[in-house]
Amino acid sequence: MRDLRAIGPYPGELVVLRPWLLADLDAVRQAAEDPYIPQITTVPAVFSAEAGAAWLHRQWDKARAGRGCPLAVVDRAGGRAVGMAILDQIDWARGTASVGYWLVPAARGRGLVKAAVAVLLHVAGELGLRQVWAQVEPGNTASLAVCRALGFTEEGLTPGGFQGRDVLRLSRSTGLDNR
Repeated sequence: MRDLRAIGPYPGELVVLRPWLLADLDAVRQAAEDPYIPQITTVPAVFSAEAGAAWLHRQWDKARAGRGCPLAVVDRAGGRAVGMAILDQIDWARGTASVGYWLVPAARGRGLVKAAVAVLLHVAGELGLRQVWAQVEPGNTASLAVCRALGFTEEGLTPGGFQGRDVLRLSRSTGLDNR
């Protein structure tokens, strides 16, 4: 196992990826208030300080065990956490991981997700991962556009592939530099 709690920060042009802090609870609150994020992530659907802190502790536990690399997306313009970028389901033997991401509503539409995923691909390469994949609902056109712009290739539809939802699986090598 590899402890990933103390990695980073990883600066990009628009964002910095760094480990989550207790001070980032406001971003978790904003995500919990979004109608979509709690449906497709483990962010609590009903926010309280306790529920938010428990969510952060689960992220830290995942990083400690080396099963995932959950990072806060910090908007360089404002200096605050506005989302998450994660390497999850890490398979160290195969050199693979899934990629996940979300932004709070106020941070959307400015290219921050694309910037964050580009930095996350760099992190994956630094960690020795060779291949990453994402699962995106077919109707999530913004997320599909991010994946395609960063060189992900569509592998096909997986019916009921994520929490009973149909998802498109896309993948790419971390050796491609599309930042």
